[in-house]
Amino acid sequence: MRAYHIYPQFGDLEPDVAAFVYRSRKDRFYIIINARLNCEARLKVFFHEIYHVLEHMPQQAYILGMDMQRCEIEEEAEMFAKEVVAKYMEGRINYGV
Repeated sequence: MRAYHIYPQFGDLEPDVAAFVYRSRKDRFYIIINARLNCEARLKVFFHEIYHVLEHMPQQAYILGMDMQRCEIEEEAEMFAKEVVAKYMEGRINYGV
């Protein structure tokens, strides 16, 4: 991830905050994930934020507000995360992990 300047970290966030991403002045992307989430939720949130980093942040400022839950970019990120996590979980089951 560091090769792409993406730095995931866990943080002790409020229960209603799953994660957030911010871009530093050095063009590094920090994804802060709520440490209170279970493993599957962490994966989903991580890939959701990865989608924003790859698809939205390079072209535009990405600001998540309270009214953006059903916004098109949120729906796209949510679909991407669900697909990736489903494939990951399927692989874990198939390989007995």
